[in-house]
Amino acid sequence: PFDLGQANQLLTGKKIDLKLTTSTWPELVAVANMLKEQWAKVGVNIEIEILPTPELQRAIKERNYQMLLFGEILTLDPDPFTLWHSSQKRDPGLNLALYTNKTADTLLEEARKMFIWVMVGTAIIVGASILAEAIVEIARNL
Repeated sequence: PFDLGQANQLLTGKKIDLKLTTSTWPELVAVANMLKEQWAKVGVNIEIEILPTPELQRAIKERNYQMLLFGEILTLDPDPFTLWHSSQKRDPGLNLALYTNKTADTLLEEARKMFIWVMVGTAIIVGASILAEAIVEIARNL
């Protein structure tokens, strides 16, 4: 759990300035301001950079940010590969955190392989079930 006293003790005498880039979306601006207030309690100065969509898209494409507060629209596919694999750090990849970890990369690759086989197996079972129902229906109509 977060300990404000311990955080203050660790950061006493240290000057930390960070820039948080976000969009003009009111919800994200509000969250950015909350983060700024919370970090200020431990002596960290957060500069908020609010960019209109075209400028924010350019900053993301060029990975030109120190910290990024942004939303991501996820699909029904739960595959986190594009969000966390190190091969996805550069545009058009979606690893906006620029995260790199060889162990995580291997696990993401293995999970992706397993997920594909689970989906194939599910499709075969569903297909077999539909086919069985069709065969029963045909037999009834004979």
